[in-house]
Amino acid sequence: MAHLVTGRCYECGKTMVGRAENYRYVECGLSSVILEKILVFRCQTCGAVVPQITNAAELHAWIVMHLLQKDSRLMGEEVRFLRKAVGYSATELARMAGTSKTVVSRWENRSTLSQENDRLVRLICANKILADCLLGAAQGHLREHLVSKAQEVVASMDNTLKKMKNTKTAKAKQYTIDPAELAKLSESFIENPADGTRVHLQ
Repeated sequence: MAHLVTGRCYECGKTMVGRAENYRYVECGLSSVILEKILVFRCQTCGAVVPQITNAAELHAWIVMHLLQKDSRLMGEEVRFLRKAVGYSATELARMAGTSKTVVSRWENRSTLSQENDRLVRLICANKILADCLLGAAQGHLREHLVSKAQEVVASMDNTLKKMKNTKTAKAKQYTIDPAELAKLSESFIENPADGTRVHLQ
């Protein structure tokens, strides 16, 4: 029998039961992120569902880096996630891109970006990450990792574009993040009662 953990529901005050299970992390704004075997509390009375996740900033940082390095064009929801994750409003991203808020909204609601706009969004986001790290917004191992990855994104942009050259549509891609790697950034990346946890981006 699976190990059960109980808690009090934040909605109705009744008892919630927590189990280790796979959880589709739609709260982040992406439909393709699955967290494997994390503790998820469910209320049998009102139906509330609460995944137990700690240090979401590190989780989102890893998602950002994988999105910036994917070899197919960004989808609209991924553009929106990147913009929010690096701390830009739609108006700020538009200003950095030399365009309008309406255009940014169009990017975020399309199935895929043009190659030129895809490159522009990635470079702007990578630049913002580097700037934040230099200004001390990120600390410790997370800062070191983000600087390294952002530099990789910029350096590998030409190769990424070559792979994307003949791709006119966005493609879903699955990534696996090993918890041992995440531990380098945080000792408690995801509250996980089970062994073998992975984070998948499909």
